[in-house]
Amino acid sequence: MGELVGMLNRTDATALDPEAAPAKLNVEKVAAPAGIQELLKEMEAAYPIDKFPNPTAEESRRVRDAYPGFIERCSAYQGRHLVRMLRDRLNSI
Repeated sequence: MGELVGMLNRTDATALDPEAAPAKLNVEKVAAPAGIQELLKEMEAAYPIDKFPNPTAEESRRVRDAYPGFIERCSAYQGRHLVRMLRDRLNSI
């Protein structure tokens, strides 16, 4: 968690690019907020893999072919939703 916070605090564009980032980042350790593990478990439980399985390569290809950019937009939307959910819950602790 500390490494994630450190990456998010970096200002260069490659901070979250797995291909451009070094194998091991030299970021200072940041203490995780109290209650973060419980929040992450709750978020994980809201989107279980048995209820929402990963799309197959063929499913992804068909959607990308029929609706260019749709998967990326939905992924970004879901990411923003999770960030809002996490921020709201952390602010209420």
